[in-house]
Amino acid sequence: MKKTYNVFLILILVFTLFGCVNNEEKDSYIYTFNLGNAFETVNKVQIISKTKVEEDKRTELYDDMVLILDDLDKKFNVVKRSDNHITEVMQINNSAGVNPVKVSEEVIYVIEEAIKVADMSIVDDVALFDPTIAPVWQKWDFPNLIFSVIQQPVLNEYIPTTEELKELLKLVNYKNIVIDKDNNTVFLKEKNMALDLGAVVKGYAADVIEQFLLSEGFEKAVIDIGANILLMGSYIDDKGKDAPWNVSIRTPLKDLNAMLPTNSDVLTIGSLKVINKTVVTSGIYEKFIRTEDGIDYHHILDPRTGYSIENHVVSVSIVTDLSIKGDAYSTALFSLGLEEGIKFVNNNDNIECIYVVSQKNEENKTEYLVYVSDGLADSFEFNKATERLRIKYMGILED
Repeated sequence: MKKTYNVFLILILVFTLFGCVNNEEKDSYIYTFNLGNAFETVNKVQIISKTKVEEDKRTELYDDMVLILDDLDKKFNVVKRSDNHITEVMQINNSAGVNPVKVSEEVIYVIEEAIKVADMSIVDDVALFDPTIAPVWQKWDFPNLIFSVIQQPVLNEYIPTTEELKELLKLVNYKNIVIDKDNNTVFLKEKNMALDLGAVVKGYAADVIEQFLLSEGFEKAVIDIGANILLMGSYIDDKGKDAPWNVSIRTPLKDLNAMLPTNSDVLTIGSLKVINKTVVTSGIYEKFIRTEDGIDYHHILDPRTGYSIENHVVSVSIVTDLSIKGDAYSTALFSLGLEEGIKFVNNNDNIECIYVVSQKNEENKTEYLVYVSDGLADSFEFNKATERLRIKYMGILED
């Protein structure tokens, strides 16, 4: 059987610490590393090498990568750590409206990148991607209330009221972030303001791991930091030659897992081949709160209302060069919606996207439409098996 290598977003691979496969053929060696849960998420790396990497070196690589992620977690995390360490971003938030906080250059860089994306996401004078949305996010309490088989629907009393959200939205304005690069300080102008860089920092962490692996002489790897996928270089096929990575985009349905295994052919909506790219997806199908009334509130919030943004977008997958940009763009372009999002992508270099949007058909049933940016028109391969789930491939968005 011909060997293939599919990277499934969100459900990417099955990793075990220091696992190896295909070492008998000697045309390539695949080493997998489970790197723990920095940023309150799952982090994994798989290195593909044409030469064998000895166990001592693999142990060293593992230790170094865990250390890198833990160091970044100590700078950026806004969730209480088990060691009670106060991260740099926590310090910024704790000093909001009081005084500037001296931080590392890394923190300033990531904040600046978040601000750049906020600038491009402005609609009606409001940035739909705003890193100061944290007070509203905290009020929703997503980490504790996200719906799952274990976490059942929540009582309506746990859902924020419109009045509560309106008050918190007064604190949301990324233009009130003051960066002093001469003194390496960050200041939030208003008391009780708060930063949350979760929409960019996982992508940044993937970029940092990539640079580390390159410095160690590795050029091919799959880096998965909380489902932010960075594909270093190219894959090695069954003949020992370089080949593109085959990336399969997950079908963005909430009840997808219930369909398996009898419907495994509809796990993905399609695939594309890439070399040295990052692929990041944002969607409404995993992180959402379900109320006792059966109402779902997903985790991508609208800074205009404080509620989940409503624009019929189900998911957006971004293909670009830097993972920090892919991470931020996936959220921003989700919020901008199909038309504005694809327009932005088509007018900018080194970025492509795949949108899935929902609509009601003539029978009042929900159907899902798949659109791609111009650059993917000839390279995205749609999975026709998903048509039985009322998923339709529309191609590029016509003017």
